[in-house]
Amino acid sequence: MTSSATAVPPATVLVPVSGPPAQDGSVQVVLRACAGSLVLPAYSTLERLLIGCGPDQPWAVLRSDDVEGLLPSWGDAVAVLDVALAPSDRQRAAAP
Repeated sequence: MTSSATAVPPATVLVPVSGPPAQDGSVQVVLRACAGSLVLPAYSTLERLLIGCGPDQPWAVLRSDDVEGLLPSWGDAVAVLDVALAPSDRQRAAAP
C-alpha cells in the first residue's frame, strides 16, 4: 500500500444544524462568520464534531457532494473540515 499526499474528503460529513429536523425532514445548517466570509464547519467523525463544537451542538449527516452543491447558494461561503470553534461560538444547551 502506498500513501498519497493528497487527502481524500470523506463521502459524508457531519455539519452543525440549528436544531431538530422540521416535519419535512429538512434542517437549518449553521454557518459561521470568519474574517468576512461565511464558513460551514464540517466534520469527518462524530468525535471530531464533539471536540470542535462541543456536546450541545445538534448535527446532521450530509453527503460531501451535497455540501459542495450548497456552497454557491451562500455566496462566497467555504467549507472547512474538522475545525475547532472558539468556546464563545459553540451552541449551549438550553437552561431547564
